[in-house]
Order: sequence, then structure tokens, then C-alpha cells
Amino acid sequence: MKNERQITVGDISVNPKKLYNPNRVNGVTAAITFALLASSFIVVPVLVSAFFRDSLIELYAFDTLAYMLVNTLLSQAIIFVIALGVSVFTKTNPFNGGGYNSKKDCVQALMGAAGIIGIMTLFYSVHSDFAYDCNLVFSSTQVGTGLEEHYSNLSGLFAVCYLVVMTVFPAVIEEMAFRGIIMSGLEQFGGVFAVICSSAAFSLMHGNFSQVILQFFGGLAIGSVVMITKNRFVGCFMHFFNNAFSIGYALVFETQAETLLGARIFAAARASAVLVGVACLVTSIVYFASFYADNKKREFSGIKKEDKYAVKKYYAMKIGEESSLVASDIAPQPKFKGEPDERKFFIRGKYRRLNRKSNALATYILLGVGALISIIGMFI
Repeated sequence: MKNERQITVGDISVNPKKLYNPNRVNGVTAAITFALLASSFIVVPVLVSAFFRDSLIELYAFDTLAYMLVNTLLSQAIIFVIALGVSVFTKTNPFNGGGYNSKKDCVQALMGAAGIIGIMTLFYSVHSDFAYDCNLVFSSTQVGTGLEEHYSNLSGLFAVCYLVVMTVFPAVIEEMAFRGIIMSGLEQFGGVFAVICSSAAFSLMHGNFSQVILQFFGGLAIGSVVMITKNRFVGCFMHFFNNAFSIGYALVFETQAETLLGARIFAAARASAVLVGVACLVTSIVYFASFYADNKKREFSGIKKEDKYAVKKYYAMKIGEESSLVASDIAPQPKFKGEPDERKFFIRGKYRRLNRKSNALATYILLGVGALISIIGMFI
């Protein structure tokens, strides 16, 4: 029996759910997403504290790691719900759509990880000093709950779960929100603007001074690579590697390593780490700069590269004409509604026009509102 979900055009038969979704969010939607995230990270903790304060204190007293696990799961759930709601409302795909793909590429992932190593080793000390100084200046910014830490017989299990959640969940959920929606939406104002603003939003959304520096530069690296490669898998891998490497790096250089190794050996290790970081960062920059330059040369010369990621199919029709299945390159992104594009696209079960391009002033105002809310949240 023929699958009723299949669409047949000529000799081609495809499942509509597997068609490429060319739709994307616009700048206003991206800015609203940022403002919603910023607001929720103030409102939700207040509500949770009001209704579940005693339970959370009991959980902290039982096992601090269990409390940290629940806290992290809650923050990721907030981001996921908002990002999912926006993607459903705008009929977009934050992982594989709007000019981007999400395909495994080990070389790009390795070069992205090299860039993360460079950023971590070069900026970790600056990040630590900045966080310490800010916490001294702004006495209201306190780290922790003020309660004595407690650990149970299940602490080992909670620690493993916490490490998995800390590394895997943000790599998917935060990339969905910050690169898949916010950066993608702001791209209508230029790639550089989109990368910088989404990185600033990414760092501010962490809600404390202790992560602003590293998260901003990490966001710049991830956003730049995703923008250049149009591959969100690489962004997810870089985010995962960033979280895993930062945990390991902190354990090495913020524990008793100096006492165990001795001051000179410890200093030599830190110096060596910086040199390795410089080499990794330079290698990563050269690779992705060459990748970008090669793509631009082919674009200007009109030569198309045979790429295993390049061909995606979407079901489109011109107004007043019969529909047709079209093979589409990732790079030539179908335009926003309101620009010259007389097509409707089969997106989520219906023929739809693409989302409109948004007003620049409204986008900038909403971005400012989101940034202001995030900064206020750092002091609450």
C-alpha cells in the first residue's frame, strides 16, 4: 500500500516531513526570543523560590549536587520551551533549515574544538579575575546559597548526571535558541552583526559576571563557525566540547594541583597550556578562514562544489502555477516574504509564504530591552 504521506511529482516521491524547510525567523522574532529568555530567568526563579523554597532547601541539605542538577535542568527546560514555542509559531526549523544544515563533519568539528581550546586557555585567567573583581565591587552578587554543602551516598550518581546534563543539554538546547533562532533571525542585518549580538545575548543570559568573558568569546567562536560553515552540528559539538573542556580545565587549575606539583611545575604547565592554546586557535582560524575564502571564490566564479551536504529538496510552487519539487543548494537561501520571491513552500503540511523581513528599529529596541533585563537579572 502506498504511503499516503508521500508526495509524488513526476518520478520523484518524498515524505513531506523530510523536505527541507527554507523558512527562518526574522530580526524582531529573534529579539523577542532574547527578551523572553531574559525575563523568564528572572520571573521563573522568583516563582520557584516562592512556591518550592522549602523543598529546594531540603534538597540542598540532602545533596548539593542533586540541587545543582535540578537547577540546571530547570534552566534548560525554560530555554527549550521558549525556543520550541518560537520555532513552532514561526514554522521554522532551528537545526536544519533557513539556509543551514545539521550534518556530521569530523574535520570541521575538530577544528572548532581547537578554537575552543585556544579561547579557554587564553581567556580563562582574564575571566576568573574579572569575575572576582566584579563580585568585590557588586557585593549583592553572591555565588551559592549561603548554606553549608552536603553530600549523600548518591553523590557519585548525581555528579555523573550533572556532568552529562551540563555538557549535553546546553549543546543542543542553547544552540537551538541562540544560534538556531537569535543569530539566524539577526542575520538579515548582516552576518557580523548577527554573530556579535547573539554572542552578547548568549553571555548575558548566563546571568552572572563569572561567565560573561568566556561565554562571549566562546559564543563568537561558535557563531562564526556556524555562520561560515552553515552547519549547526559543528556549533553543537563546539558547545559540548566547550563545556566539557572548561570543567576539566577548571578542575586542573583551580584545585590543589599547584600544591601537588609545586609552584614551578604548575607555572610551567600553565605556560605550556597557553602556548598550546595559541597554536590551536591559530590553526582553527586559518582553517575556517580558508574555508570561507574558498566558498567566496566559488561564489564569485559561479563554480559549484559537489558537496554531500549541498542538495536539499523543498516543495514549492509559483502562484498560479503547478507545484514542483525543486533541488536547492543550501547557500542560495530563499528570500524573506516581501522580497522578490513569487513562491509558496510546503512547510509543515501547508503551502506558506516565507516569514517577512522585520523592521530594524523595532529589532534594535527589543534587543536593548532584552540586554537591560539580563543586566538587571545579574543584580537580583
